[in-house]
Amino acid sequence: MPIIKMSIDIFGKLPFDIVVNHILPYTYRTKPPRHLADIRSFYSDYQFVLNYYYYNLNEYILLRDIVHFYNNNNPLDSGIEHLFTVRLNRSIVFQKISLEHKYVYIFTHYKDNILRNADKKIRFLWGLMKPKERTFFINYFIIQDLEKIELE
Repeated sequence: MPIIKMSIDIFGKLPFDIVVNHILPYTYRTKPPRHLADIRSFYSDYQFVLNYYYYNLNEYILLRDIVHFYNNNNPLDSGIEHLFTVRLNRSIVFQKISLEHKYVYIFTHYKDNILRNADKKIRFLWGLMKPKERTFFINYFIIQDLEKIELE
């Protein structure tokens, strides 16, 4: 079903008052510059990282590097850092989950079963990063790596 037709069907089921007084005014508001910068940063940084990793390495190494980044540059074998769970809390879903369940989730998805749905996991973790964290990731995992290659 085309997106436009689906949107019309959804709006047709909502009361007219809700659409006119609550949804449409929101669509005309300008977004905060910080939010717009975050969206631009997300897309351009993500494309840069994908190009580097998919051309020079592979998506599994990218996922492993992102997991290391989330875990304060430590492998999950040495334990889960608190910083990993703090970053996961940026997702509304994880805010409602207990710390124990977060640890279980991290181990089952990012240690024991890391190869399954790698692209989806990469996008999820990349989306939770703040623009400064994305820049730090690129500087630490890509630019420093490229500088090492140039020095050799």
